[in-house]
Amino acid sequence: MQSLRLPKLLNRLLRHVLWPLLWAGVLGAIVGASVARHFTSEAFDRSLLDDALMMAGHVHEREGELDFRLTPSELKAVLFDQSESLYFAIYDGNGHFVAGHAGLQASSLKPEENRAFGEALYQGQRLRTLTLQRGQPMTHTVVMGQTTNSRDRILKQVMVYALVPQLLLRALRSGGLRRNIEQ
Repeated sequence: MQSLRLPKLLNRLLRHVLWPLLWAGVLGAIVGASVARHFTSEAFDRSLLDDALMMAGHVHEREGELDFRLTPSELKAVLFDQSESLYFAIYDGNGHFVAGHAGLQASSLKPEENRAFGEALYQGQRLRTLTLQRGQPMTHTVVMGQTTNSRDRILKQVMVYALVPQLLLRALRSGGLRRNIEQ
């Protein structure tokens, strides 16, 4: 009678305790990874905004036209990133290209906004973009684009580091609990 009861108890335990524990761990890890993804993306976006503001600070008016003034070495320093490629484009108030990487397109802005983040393909690369509209010295738009390799790699690592330990802990706990019940 004891041998018939044990598998039934074990099956009920698996169904009502261990599986819900496993799914709770997986869902907790996914929520944690999603929160980490959000804040990681915000940090990368803030950096992109800083770059765009820096570029906008070098836009001047000269003889009624926009002029972008950065020496090649200054530009190289601004666009330096160890693991990503940065691109920029500056357009005047009429949408005419002024400086930077031709073909990097601005995202559309809502009337009440002066900036918008987006995604774009540029020269076959996926970019996270920022379109920033400025009114001084004359109306102009700065577009910054950054490849997403580091961002994607960090987000994948966050997912792995969040999920794998949870799954391992749940598996060890389940195995230990099962072994204790069978004894």
